[in-house]
Amino acid sequence: MVCPFCNDSRQHHRNEKCLSVDIDHGLYHCYHCGKSGYVPTDDEVEKREQWQKTREEKLRMRAPKGCYHRPSKFPADFLIKNCVIQESAKPLIDYLTITRKLDIEVMQKYRITLPYGSFEKDSKAEKKEKEYEQIRCIGFNYFDRGDYINVKCRTLDKRFCFLYKGELIPWNIDSLIGKPVCYITEGEIDALTLLQCGYLETISVPNGAQKNLHYLDRFVETHLEDKVRIVLALDNDEKGLMLRDELIRRLDAERCLLVDWPEGCKDANDVLVKHGVEKVRECIEAAHEIPLVGIQTAGDVEDELLSLFENGMKRGAAIALPGFDDLMTFEPGRYMVVSGRPGDGKSEFIDELCLRLCLLHDWKIAYFSPENVPIVYHLRKLCEKLTRYSFQPSRSMTRPLFDACVTWLSHNVCHILPGFGEDGIVEGGKVLRCEDVKVCNDGGSDGRSDANTLDNILQIAHRAVARRGVRILVIDPLNRIDAESEYAQHELAWYSHVNNTLSRFARRHKCLVILVAHPRKVNRANLDGKKRRVEMNDINGSADFGNKADYCMIVDRDDDLQLVTVYVDKVKFKHLGTRGECYLHYDKVSGRYVPCTLRKVDQMTEHPSCTNAVIVQNKSGTKFEKAVDWRDFQTCWIDTEAQPILYEHLHRWDKQTLFD
Repeated sequence: MVCPFCNDSRQHHRNEKCLSVDIDHGLYHCYHCGKSGYVPTDDEVEKREQWQKTREEKLRMRAPKGCYHRPSKFPADFLIKNCVIQESAKPLIDYLTITRKLDIEVMQKYRITLPYGSFEKDSKAEKKEKEYEQIRCIGFNYFDRGDYINVKCRTLDKRFCFLYKGELIPWNIDSLIGKPVCYITEGEIDALTLLQCGYLETISVPNGAQKNLHYLDRFVETHLEDKVRIVLALDNDEKGLMLRDELIRRLDAERCLLVDWPEGCKDANDVLVKHGVEKVRECIEAAHEIPLVGIQTAGDVEDELLSLFENGMKRGAAIALPGFDDLMTFEPGRYMVVSGRPGDGKSEFIDELCLRLCLLHDWKIAYFSPENVPIVYHLRKLCEKLTRYSFQPSRSMTRPLFDACVTWLSHNVCHILPGFGEDGIVEGGKVLRCEDVKVCNDGGSDGRSDANTLDNILQIAHRAVARRGVRILVIDPLNRIDAESEYAQHELAWYSHVNNTLSRFARRHKCLVILVAHPRKVNRANLDGKKRRVEMNDINGSADFGNKADYCMIVDRDDDLQLVTVYVDKVKFKHLGTRGECYLHYDKVSGRYVPCTLRKVDQMTEHPSCTNAVIVQNKSGTKFEKAVDWRDFQTCWIDTEAQPILYEHLHRWDKQTLFD
């Protein structure tokens, strides 16, 4: 073909066919001017336009109406330049311009106000009714795509308040649209410092150094996903390091840079006050990458090592289930394998374990559970566990309580769809598109789809970590995952690959990964004909499950005794727990597990020794007294405002007290 790029500029041999085109692959190359490239097909152009349209829709997305209050009107009369001559505003202006050395023009540009805020008079005093007073304060105003969303008021004595039931969003979030770089600070004053130094793509977290970054959820994909560099200019204290680690986990370590402040300065504004603008710029420009993954020395972890030396090992996150907490506690970055005979309640117990971790420690959950389809059936079970009421309208299960359950589950639980194709995550019944996940739906020669491969599931889970802050990933069960073709004839290699991949995912994303693996057929014992309990080596396929997991747990149910026994067969680190077993009673109405004890009694015993105990008998005729601890069962775990009210009762639990 004639080359359209160089033909008009050629002095000799015009209209010479020097352009080669590969029609099958859409590639072209000119042998005269060297121009080459790729011509997208009509389908690719359409997909690109659809992606751009979807992204624009997400940029225009707002928080659900009715969920949050918003200010009625922006108080332009209280803009800082309008308050210069007001006597009541002088201490605030002096604080910002003299003490903090912030430029008044910069503060005016970013709409800093000096309004009156309502603050509690004495929050420490015990009073039946709270008393409030109006105090002149600094107002940091939050906007999203130009809409006035919230205001944060700060007094000179560092008291803070937001708009009642207002939505939390990052401050100055609009500055990131269409920009390749982002700077994140721990407070608005630090953000104003960077803006004053010329870094216009700066945002601030709204509520200081917190682990719960739910306010990022709806901005990760629209405002942060396209960033090439994300510079974390955070405080260098303990809470700042905690916030840094959580942001790195959510936003990918590969594109995050860290800022180190000079000795004696804990944040950007400290540097501005003590050393000036040029020093702040010098620190920002010297931002360094996160240390190389895969190589560590004692010097790299010196701070963590010193903390362990001075403070000792801390137990992990408990679930407030007496008896079980003595055996197992949890920390992010761990991999757990759960097994047990079919029908013994593995999934039910995992649901309760995950809900308790989420309620107590704010660990959001993602499920890949093809056995819990339709999703509404699984959500129904979770609602019953949250409320302990049957899932139907009643005097106890009211519509406000139902709405609270839906709100809480929408914020904290999502499902990865089996056979998702173009769809990906379900949150509160809504399907989110996952365009980046490449799935073959046309089937191979045998007609099977590979949508349920481990790689595809973990790609969706990675998006759930980044977008929703997920800390627990449940894969239930293993045998519903399609093995990749290269492992089709090598079962042991496939199971080794599964364990290694899930363990790496847990460490990299600081998640608790829970895998349910079914056992092979368990033979009956020769002496009494009873089935023995399942062990980790009974898991179908390989002993690697017990060898490579950080936690190993077996769930066993005895229908004769109406008793569930949880066997903890492995806890890798002794500060997180120990091997052992605990007894639980399963409540069929709510699906909850209640701690109980079991002791053998004389065959002539017919009446229990206490009101919370019953006499039960197994198939061999042996009698037991089972005492159930109902103390914490009566509570509903969330209120009508969708706030958790399950508290961590880490009291020492004496089994004997149930019989006294």
